[in-house]
Amino acid sequence: MREFYCLFRCSRYASTTTRTLHTNHGHGQSASSKTGASNRTANDTQKKRSVLKPMRQLKPLAYFRRLPPRTLIRSKTVKLMSSDKSNSTPQEIVCEYDDVGVRLQRVTVAPTLAKPSTVTDPGSRLDEAVSVNRSTNIVKVSVLEVLLVSALNSNLLPAAELMFEKYIANVREQLNDNNGNEKHNSIVICNHMLEYWATRNDLVKIGEILGTMKSVKISLNRSSYAILLTAGSKYLELSSLNSKKLIAYESMKKCLRQMVDDGYRLSEVIDLVDEKTKLSILNLVEKVNNSLLLGLRKGLPPTPLIIPNSILTAEIYSIKSDNSNSSDNPPQTYSSHDFINEQLRVERSCSIDIKSILTETDDLMLHSRHLYDSLQESWRRDLIGAVTDIRDHSRQFPKCVEEAKAYSVMHMLEVDELVEVMLDTFRSNVSDVPVGLFAFNLGVQVCYRVLLRKKVATGADSHTETIYRQYLEYFSDRGLQSRYLPREFWRVLEREAGYRNLDTEGQWPSSTIIYVGHKLLHLMIDKMHLLIDGRKMPLLYHFYISASTFGKGFKKRGILKVHPLLQRIIRNANLSYFPYTPWILPMLSPPTPWRGVFTGGYILHPLSLIRQDTLELQTSSVDEAIGSGGMLPMLDSLTQLSVIPWKINQDILDILIGVFTSGGDLKLDIPLSPAHFKPSMEKIPLGKTSSDYAVRLKQKQEAQEMLGLYKDLLYRLSLANHYRSRTVWFPQTVDFRGRVYPTPPHFNHQGHDIARSMLLFAEGKPLGRNGLDWMKVHLCNLTGKFKKNSIRERIDFINNSMDDVIDSADRPFDGRRWWQSAEDSWQALACCLELAKIVRSPNPTEFVSNLPVHQDGSCNGLQHYAALGRDFKGAVGVNMVPRDRPQDIYQEVTSHVEKLREADAADGKEIARVLEGYITRKVVKQTVMTTVYGVTRFGGKLQIERQLSNLPTFPRERCHDASLYLVGRVFDSIYIMFNRSAFIRDWFKDLASRVAASGIPMQWITPLGMPVTQPYFNQESVYTQYFQRDFQKFHFQDIKGSPNRRKQATAFPPNYIHCLDSCHMMLTALYCQRRGITFASVHDCFWTHATSVDAMNRVCREQFVRLHEQPLIEQLAQSVIKLSVRQMKPADQVLVQQVIKYIPQQGDFQLEQVLDSVYFFC
Repeated sequence: MREFYCLFRCSRYASTTTRTLHTNHGHGQSASSKTGASNRTANDTQKKRSVLKPMRQLKPLAYFRRLPPRTLIRSKTVKLMSSDKSNSTPQEIVCEYDDVGVRLQRVTVAPTLAKPSTVTDPGSRLDEAVSVNRSTNIVKVSVLEVLLVSALNSNLLPAAELMFEKYIANVREQLNDNNGNEKHNSIVICNHMLEYWATRNDLVKIGEILGTMKSVKISLNRSSYAILLTAGSKYLELSSLNSKKLIAYESMKKCLRQMVDDGYRLSEVIDLVDEKTKLSILNLVEKVNNSLLLGLRKGLPPTPLIIPNSILTAEIYSIKSDNSNSSDNPPQTYSSHDFINEQLRVERSCSIDIKSILTETDDLMLHSRHLYDSLQESWRRDLIGAVTDIRDHSRQFPKCVEEAKAYSVMHMLEVDELVEVMLDTFRSNVSDVPVGLFAFNLGVQVCYRVLLRKKVATGADSHTETIYRQYLEYFSDRGLQSRYLPREFWRVLEREAGYRNLDTEGQWPSSTIIYVGHKLLHLMIDKMHLLIDGRKMPLLYHFYISASTFGKGFKKRGILKVHPLLQRIIRNANLSYFPYTPWILPMLSPPTPWRGVFTGGYILHPLSLIRQDTLELQTSSVDEAIGSGGMLPMLDSLTQLSVIPWKINQDILDILIGVFTSGGDLKLDIPLSPAHFKPSMEKIPLGKTSSDYAVRLKQKQEAQEMLGLYKDLLYRLSLANHYRSRTVWFPQTVDFRGRVYPTPPHFNHQGHDIARSMLLFAEGKPLGRNGLDWMKVHLCNLTGKFKKNSIRERIDFINNSMDDVIDSADRPFDGRRWWQSAEDSWQALACCLELAKIVRSPNPTEFVSNLPVHQDGSCNGLQHYAALGRDFKGAVGVNMVPRDRPQDIYQEVTSHVEKLREADAADGKEIARVLEGYITRKVVKQTVMTTVYGVTRFGGKLQIERQLSNLPTFPRERCHDASLYLVGRVFDSIYIMFNRSAFIRDWFKDLASRVAASGIPMQWITPLGMPVTQPYFNQESVYTQYFQRDFQKFHFQDIKGSPNRRKQATAFPPNYIHCLDSCHMMLTALYCQRRGITFASVHDCFWTHATSVDAMNRVCREQFVRLHEQPLIEQLAQSVIKLSVRQMKPADQVLVQQVIKYIPQQGDFQLEQVLDSVYFFC
């Protein structure tokens, strides 16, 4: 017996060897019975050669070893006969396969074998009737299959396609004759064609073949799915266009769904491929349908740990932490099992009722509550009937894809749950609200519930819970903290469990969310009524208002209004509970670490890494950056900020609740209760003048504004009261620029003065040697006084005011009320309470304090501009140069503006004389502060006009002219004082304008690796129609449209500065964690314990210098070339390159001076 590693030689019928191919159509015929076929007539030989005509173009050798590893050759039993002159015995060519019948092992040329037995492999789910010899693993192939594979291997595509078309035609004929034998083997030929196009990454051709198979009722088998998944994984790896990737993702989702419906398991399919391809398929499934991954990664090579290659974070990933043995950082157990279980219960239920702090009741209130409950029951019944009808009749033809999705969503949730979502959204929006906002909120709730139900149905939620409970050990084990970052430890747990990324499916596209929301909103408008005097009155009204577009006319805006009678009922009811969804609340246990665009934050609910995810383009590029490791420092920083535990300052909370429930106090920023402005809501009697109507209209607007503030604070205080004895965490996300924000909107540490005063670090630390002094400096800063004084003078001020501090803590309303004169009065009161406890303690240095101490940047935007331009004069003005006393940039600008005013007054300018004595620091401060963040002259004019109108002696009729003159002088002064910074800002504008003019949005990569795309495009109007009538006109960001050149240019300078201050903050957070320092921030205001202020200040300055030592502007230019310029036309590339060529020159400021500047952050 001779062995060859090729199937047969496709040479032109050589003289030495003649191969004759015979098909075995019989079932009982032996090979020897066919030996006489070599003596065919000339006519039969000519016919055979005409069939094999395409084969004459083949190369001399067509080895099957050239086939892709997973080429599958299975079909009905045939025989390939060979006659050799040296051996008169006919020989049979057969193929040997591996154990699972997948990989070609060898080809054997042997004497004719006996007919092999037919064996069905029950575990493979392949063709049910395949002729296999179980003992020798031999499978025989058909002539057509040999010819087809040979043609494909030799790139004779026309011949292969012709054979395939003829074969499909035969299958179709046999299908009509109900011949089932051929149907079993049809998939083999189709798989060869699928694999051919799969190796060429042609999804279109694959789709055509799948359509052909469907038309002749050929079902996919396990091998087919292996081919399709391999093709999808390779296509996504090679494709660079995000639009094509989105199409591929959708195709793979359908493929996986069909695979499950056909009864195949992913583990069975990936057994057919090699280990490298298996990993690629698993990575694909992670992003498409992660619930299929459970347990599949066990035994696979571990995913390599990606180490970010960045100079900025090199130390972070070389040594994780150097505080593992620190005595003042004992291990902490942050959450009990009860709180963890409660967090999971809340997330699974998708809803929680927060008890109101208003507990007093009367007869009217009880009656109103009973009436409101009965109305909700009637609405619930009506909506259940309406949703049921829609579900029963949802087979009607939808008008668009989104509407089809809306119908399908109604089948994803139970009717009762869907109706409860509608009522919860209504209870949260009982006042006038834009239609689009209401529909979006409604659609988001439905989206999150559907995604959660999918996890529960697949068991992914329980597996995530298992990993999460193990992950919590990280926070009580200093050894783990010294070896891993939180994200790395989570990955370790995933590898040990054999799966990862179980919650990668994120929020639906905005268009789908709005369509779903509006479909349900329309049902609410039609079915929710009030019964008034025996007549049904609509509960919800939809109407339009005209909104100004700042000089471009007016546009209509849809508003949803609730019937006034129901508003009165709700006002009288003073509802005792407020419905909330868990994804807008703090967590009762540490958030999961950020690992991807939709993996991080809440345990079960998908949270988007980017807050305002308006661009799919940015989401895709961010996903790629995370996969390559470039964004891992940003993710680790977000995780570090998220896992900081907080607790409620119960002393402040009780005082706030007391003032709020007693009627409020405007001097303390506590809004008045509705009882104080009810009369102003009454209708104006007839016969009044127009001025009376104007006065009443202003009163009504003020009353509505006060009511909004009242409700906002009511929600905040109720939430704080709900969490008063618990530890909470705030998951952190970023906006499209990379700026960090807490997820809970109603209760977090980035709110106003009252919100900040209610929060403390859950983990306290002893004050130490300098902690008390920093606490005093913090209190002095909160008063808003002595900011131009030195640190020593601020401490002396508090020492001299210590009696007032103690009096404020002991008698906040009965004493001298010193704290109420502070700029941030409620935070000042919280600090007074803490200082009173400290001075009364036996040893202040050992007093354990939980109060956050703030260090604020000195006009941080200008600091970054001064560092970019190495502008010494500007650096001095924003305290980047060591000085004995802090520099006040606002006062310096004020003085410069005053000099210009004096010169203009001397020249006889009237408005300059009118402004004499009115140009103060307060008048120009806001404009100076916001200039660096892109405020225009028009915006600055409004700011100054508002400040001038608040001056009691300034003539009101001159406010407009004065503000118009003054804003020009403020801008001139800033340009003169920060000339290099102004040059850089103008260069930023020119660059963004030129990029946008080419039809591409401004894109760049932040120093921490996040790709940024500015979401400013020309809007396109889209009408959405339901039930044959217009409902609302919407505007969507169109990423295929042209960018808005003006917005792209004006927004880029402040956006880039925002991304720099965010990178500085994130670097500080990472290095503080490495040194065991508790760190939180409100953008450029850094928080830590009093004992850690010195250490944090050192890290803050080091990271600022480290950041700006990089060639940031050059790196910006390179990223613009990489992301934008290469997509432009050649002419546009030249214009952009000209702008990039003239990068502003830097000055002579030495960055190292920042390290010794006390007032850089103070």
